[in-house]
Amino acid sequence: MRKSLPATTERNLLIRNKHCCCICQKDGHGKEINVHHIDGNNSNNTIKNLAVLCLVHASQADAGLAKGKLGSGKKLKPDAVAQYKYQWEKKILEESVIPKKKIPTYRKKQLGIFFYNEIQKVKHEIVALDEIDPRDKTIKIKFAFLNSLIIEEYVYDIKVRKYLMEAYTYIAFIAAESGVLLVQSLTDAMESLLVTPDSEYADISREDIYFLRACIEALDMLGDNIASFNANPATLKIACAMLFKIGKVATVFNISSEKQRVLRVLNKINKSCLDFRTATKATTAKQRQLRQKIVQTEIVKLEQLKASTQ
Repeated sequence: MRKSLPATTERNLLIRNKHCCCICQKDGHGKEINVHHIDGNNSNNTIKNLAVLCLVHASQADAGLAKGKLGSGKKLKPDAVAQYKYQWEKKILEESVIPKKKIPTYRKKQLGIFFYNEIQKVKHEIVALDEIDPRDKTIKIKFAFLNSLIIEEYVYDIKVRKYLMEAYTYIAFIAAESGVLLVQSLTDAMESLLVTPDSEYADISREDIYFLRACIEALDMLGDNIASFNANPATLKIACAMLFKIGKVATVFNISSEKQRVLRVLNKINKSCLDFRTATKATTAKQRQLRQKIVQTEIVKLEQLKASTQ
């Protein structure tokens, strides 16, 4: 049965192709385009199987999927379409890379100290805000500022992500009984430190794996404490959903050790749900069951992921 193409998938595909046919490329501007399923399976809506083609090349690609002879018209075989797609999207990706700036060593050191101090200052401001009012929207603004500093690492080659990870680990340590706003903002901030497998050209370095593991360790502490003490199960759902995202990244990049690490943490959190207590036995039993269901849902989803997810 044919599955309709999700609007978000189509939008992301068109953006990453600059709304151009991957064969016409820059000459494709102004031409009518459509989304072509490379393998001919209209239910396979993975980004890797979708190519942006103008009507002329889409017709040739359709002919390339047919068996036997189809007159004298030109055909484009699936492997050719896939190669055009790869080359065009890779070219766009390379053009979008942020250029690095060379600065003197002393200046780099000064900037590193400045960024470190700014991160420490905002970290303590976030903690103070949560103690006053966990619903304060200023928390989001402060996390947005911290996230904006990541670009400095790529422009000036300063290890800003390491400073941010230390700050997020500290916040995770004190956020066990916090509200949804802080926990959600914290996990979103952690996600911004990670390489994301939204492109088949994405790569992962040893440093990226370090942040992957650091996030797992921070979420181990956060999730374990939330499961035991936080009265709002929504915060547990947020923490476990983030662990699933990390497990998905590990699966896509075939880092089985980190996927297993995530599963161990989720199973640990699942056991910690039994430590949660309320005023009555009936409510306690109900809450424990609800919390374990939240954790077990993410465990099942992660176990079902295969390395071919990408």
